[in-house]
Amino acid sequence: MIYPSKLIEDAVNEVSKLPGIGKKTAFRLVLHLLKEQSTATESLSSALLTLRKKYQLL
Repeated sequence: MIYPSKLIEDAVNEVSKLPGIGKKTAFRLVLHLLKEQSTATESLSSALLTLRKKYQLL
């Protein structure tokens, strides 16, 4: 698939690494995040980073 920019392509590649998420779905999710206000994307990013830093597997 040809993406409109390298930034979008990189984002799609990262999102598609999630289980059950193919390239098409990843592309849709990336476009959705771009359409949302930046605060929504920042909140998601922050929540994931906080989870990663503070959650410990038993």
